[in-house]
Amino acid sequence: MEQQKALQKKKVSYREQVKHTIKTQQAQAFEYIKVKKQTMYSLKLLTTLFSSTTRKYKRMRNKLRLERIENIKAATFDNHSVPDRVYKQFKPFFSDAQLTTLYKTVLNSLKTFDLDAEYQMDAIVYGMESLVKALKRYHRNAGEPVYNIYAYLNRTLLHIGFNAEFYDDIYAYTDAESFRKILS
Repeated sequence: MEQQKALQKKKVSYREQVKHTIKTQQAQAFEYIKVKKQTMYSLKLLTTLFSSTTRKYKRMRNKLRLERIENIKAATFDNHSVPDRVYKQFKPFFSDAQLTTLYKTVLNSLKTFDLDAEYQMDAIVYGMESLVKALKRYHRNAGEPVYNIYAYLNRTLLHIGFNAEFYDDIYAYTDAESFRKILS
């Protein structure tokens, strides 16, 4: 009997020990889960913080890139090869590249004539005005088309340069037939 009581005490104590172990393990498990949840929550906060910062940075970088692109699209620079008077007057009608090429054509046309700087500038403006007027007549369906603006300007400036050198009047624009007769 005493042996049975001793065995029962051992069994009871074993059961109590198991119950106690289960309680401590549960407490440890709950503590572990609590810590894990806090860690996961902290990590989520951290990643959210990083991702929102990254998104903000990307948004700002994108905005700056778009602003730079808009600035590039709207960029204007002075045309250094064309005089200001010619550039300002004829910019509405021609692109920068066209103005530069037209001005070079003008200089090549007028280099055969001995004109002072003021006459030369007046001849350039008058020739360019003649080109714009010819284009205006064509677009109003009142004149013939200008197939090559550079050739038209070259020919016009040959007339103007001839009149300026031989008649001292750039505005005495001769007709093409009499000009060809004089040249041949």
